[in-house]
Amino acid sequence: PISEWMETVLAASPFFGCDGRTRILLIGDLMLPDTASHSSLPAAELDRAIAWLQELESREGEVRLRMVKELSAEDADSLEGLAAAGYHRLHTEPEMVLRLERSWKTMEDYKAALTKKYRQRHRSARKKGASVKCRELGAKELSARHYDFQFLLDAVSEQSAFCLAPESTELYARLKEELGEDFVFRLYELDGRPVGFSTAIRTPEGLIAHRVGLDYSVNRSNKLYQNMLYDYVGLAMELGCRQISYGRSAMEIKSSVGAEPQGRFLMVRHADWISNHLLGWVLSMAKETPWTQRHPFKGRPAKAVEIVQAEKKIGCCILSCLSALA
Repeated sequence: PISEWMETVLAASPFFGCDGRTRILLIGDLMLPDTASHSSLPAAELDRAIAWLQELESREGEVRLRMVKELSAEDADSLEGLAAAGYHRLHTEPEMVLRLERSWKTMEDYKAALTKKYRQRHRSARKKGASVKCRELGAKELSARHYDFQFLLDAVSEQSAFCLAPESTELYARLKEELGEDFVFRLYELDGRPVGFSTAIRTPEGLIAHRVGLDYSVNRSNKLYQNMLYDYVGLAMELGCRQISYGRSAMEIKSSVGAEPQGRFLMVRHADWISNHLLGWVLSMAKETPWTQRHPFKGRPAKAVEIVQAEKKIGCCILSCLSALA
């Protein structure tokens, strides 16, 4: 298991001068899926730009690790070029993306595209969640009440295998002020008390399902999370978006609403060549974990397909391993 060989690597960390803290240069946004606009650069130029940035950053403390995200198979030149420059490819969990048909104007159109089985699931989820009320909040109310929602976000963070950094719901009021209609905060209430929230960001590429907060004590009985995923579909149509990025994790339930996996890669390089060589070996040892992709739409494979996805998660595998090698 990953945990066993991770312990081995961490046990060796004193030999690499690890003091428990590592400065990492990240090209991309680790908190959001991004479109990797930097991948349009030739790989050699990209590596030189990263080296230049690392030199600047090192003036405030040595940068031991370079990380480039987010690349896909379409960025073959960048992947090959960075690999030649000593970077190691890390398969992350796939980004789950739902592409909306142009004929879909309302949720009725979306439901009509589902098979009988998944229409029944949609109907069942809506029925169980009928007591939960949903409304959008503006910047003023978010600013005044953001502390009321922190426990919902913390509950989701505690369920995650890895959390890069604690996040405050205070951020959402600022996002609403800055982004206006391109940022949507929806509050879910049951009997007048908050039991969940979802945030979304509209970009030129589509809608990003940004964050959710959940009260897990009512999640299952009210199908709260599943209804949030459906609500994102309706919101995307309202905002004129043609695709939704549901992010990573919970791949199976996201595929049940129509999202499909998009392979993504992270390229990593350690400043020390010995540590970099060991890093490549460590990353190659990650096991593979299967998950089942659902196909809810008519005219597409109806049979569930088992997908083997490399269990090389950004949090568990990268930051812990790389801290050990720093």
